[in-house]
Amino acid sequence: MNSLKKYLTFNNIRIAYFTLVFLDIICEANDVFFFKYFFKLLIAPTLLIFYYRFSNETSMVYILSIISMFICNILFLEGTKKYYFLAMCFNSLMYLLFLVYTYQHIKFKFSWLSIKIVIGFLSLNLIFLFLMGFHISLKLLPILNLMIFSSVLGSLVLPHYFTNENKAITLLVIAFSFSVVNVFIILINNFYLSLFIFEPLEFIVFTTQNFFFCWSFITINKLNAN
Repeated sequence: MNSLKKYLTFNNIRIAYFTLVFLDIICEANDVFFFKYFFKLLIAPTLLIFYYRFSNETSMVYILSIISMFICNILFLEGTKKYYFLAMCFNSLMYLLFLVYTYQHIKFKFSWLSIKIVIGFLSLNLIFLFLMGFHISLKLLPILNLMIFSSVLGSLVLPHYFTNENKAITLLVIAFSFSVVNVFIILINNFYLSLFIFEPLEFIVFTTQNFFFCWSFITINKLNAN
């Protein structure tokens, strides 16, 4: 058991998680039936391993979020658009409740740098939504892809520059903004544009927001322990 824990480090689990996401997107794009199901259904359990390996307490909000993530993955596979959208809205609501709860129970000392970064990140997502809402040509798709991948990569790097207090709330804001962006992506894709290219984006944003939510919860646990 101890030898297994040695390999279950933060970075190893993070690499494994996003590798699963990457493999799932490849299988989805190439319509590889078995592995498309296999990788997608492994993502939520990997996040649970991440949570139980580094967390020292449980939260009903977090457990409900993981359950809703698993349900979303099943609905995504089955192509049930209406219920998938409702499950995503529920997922966003869980984030909002946890964000409010965390803000009330932890004292944060924001630096101007962290405020500027969060505002910049949210502005990037708003620009992304604006471009999608006024989508005219398929030539815009590479720009939209680049913006969302920049958001994901930036979110992975930026939290390392914060103190634990700032990191906890920043991660939650990032997770919540991702969830809001994804609700709009689903709305636009399923009820307005119906372009296949946006389906991988839905999944990238969805899996990333869950990772950051888990990361913020682990950070909050460390603060409570101290």
